[in-house]
Amino acid sequence: METNAMEVKNLSFSYGSNQILSDISLTIPRGKITTIMGANGCGKSTLFSLMTKNLTPGKGKILLEEKSIKKYSLSEFARKVSIVHQHNSAAEDITIERLVSYGRTPYQKMLGGKSEEDERLIEQALQVTGLLDLRDREIGRLSGGQRQRVWIAMALAQNTELLFLDEPTTYLDIRYQLEILELVKKLNKEFDITIVMVLHDINQTIYFSDKIIGLQGGHVAIEGAPDQVITEESIQKLYGVHLMVTRVNGSPVVAIQDYRLPPREK
Repeated sequence: METNAMEVKNLSFSYGSNQILSDISLTIPRGKITTIMGANGCGKSTLFSLMTKNLTPGKGKILLEEKSIKKYSLSEFARKVSIVHQHNSAAEDITIERLVSYGRTPYQKMLGGKSEEDERLIEQALQVTGLLDLRDREIGRLSGGQRQRVWIAMALAQNTELLFLDEPTTYLDIRYQLEILELVKKLNKEFDITIVMVLHDINQTIYFSDKIIGLQGGHVAIEGAPDQVITEESIQKLYGVHLMVTRVNGSPVVAIQDYRLPPREK
């Protein structure tokens, strides 16, 4: 029987009088890759921030292991959930290994220094992300794709069962995008890490996700497996544009042939 890593129940959120999310409910299945998608302004980033404890819900609940995330301290939450934000920065002269080790900082403080377990998890994070041979290189000497792997490695060093990724392929060319998404897939399949990510590319979302949550106007418009929820009608609903949806090896693929744009609003 499939269990849920996180549940969102009747969640609403506003910035002042601007309603962003309206009474939404959804589930994040344990051990799967769930991707949140939708047009700009649909509420993706707000939902991500709420689920990662960076914003507080106006109404409704977000449950982690059947307990409201409001009741978790930040340190308790960090032992359960790791996060890679869209925009990250670090001193250009810091080394890869040192930055990755920050994923273990809360534990080092509690124990008064690095433990053998800290060292093992840092080493493992470097190995899995392909950074072991670069561990002494400074951040300022890395490509965009390498930098993104460093942030993922730091999150991996936290040793959590749930990983959130906010647009992890932004600003990367197609090769690095696919490398990052293959790494995400590896973390899920080989390490049984539940992944929640926000993506813009529809076909990458289809290919790399077990479940898709599509937002439109602050509501959940679609929720389910890619081959069940991605249709020409659902794409029209989410993005307001008609795109052709065909199938390759049984999976949906979105193409731009014969696309139709609605008239621009005056």
